[in-house]
Amino acid sequence: MFETVILAGGLGKRLRELVPDLPKPLAPVSSKPFISLLFDQLLKSHIQKVTLAVGYMSEKVIDTFGYRYKDLSLEYVIEDEQLGTGGAIANALKGKNYNQALILNGDSFCNISIEEFIKWHLELESRASLVLTYQENRERYGGVEYNSTTQHITSFIEKKKDLLSGYINAGIYLFSKEFIEMFPGTIPLSLEAQILPYQLGDLHGWPSKKEFIDIGTPDSYTESFSYLKKFL
Repeated sequence: MFETVILAGGLGKRLRELVPDLPKPLAPVSSKPFISLLFDQLLKSHIQKVTLAVGYMSEKVIDTFGYRYKDLSLEYVIEDEQLGTGGAIANALKGKNYNQALILNGDSFCNISIEEFIKWHLELESRASLVLTYQENRERYGGVEYNSTTQHITSFIEKKKDLLSGYINAGIYLFSKEFIEMFPGTIPLSLEAQILPYQLGDLHGWPSKKEFIDIGTPDSYTESFSYLKKFL
């Protein structure tokens, strides 16, 4: 049984100079909220329900979409404090009946087939899988190294200058319930910094060369306009 969660509770401080009155997931791209791209991506893979982990300006997200987007049912878990990505995942899934959880970052988009990723993850019987995508320049993102034979992730590389081509974490995950239940109870809890680097034995990477964009900075948000237009 699957649950799907979009992490949409961040403060988005760097983007506020361009979008001061909206939370980051509602930042407009061609007059549509950015997060609607993720909704459409889920619908293409026949996913019918998603939980949004919201915090900052959560009422604006709820007012914009309500509880349905096309054929996608929307639920909300409101964070009263900043939980970090790991804490937000655990909080959004608390009390839910599931075996596997699909997690998406609410401020990035990678043009993959979610359906194909799920199939690969299940066939591999992985406890934790990450979508990887290829970038010519990885300075902003850091890097991920993996074994192309076993698909195991072998290391994460910190963000740094002169980090050139290779794979990055695309912010799309599939985790088993057992993997999520071993998250520490620390709050705030960063998935990227406090969990993934210490669980390499469980992690598998699904490599892709599909287009990737994030809207975390003013520059990347502005650059996204022409690229994302074809998906809207």
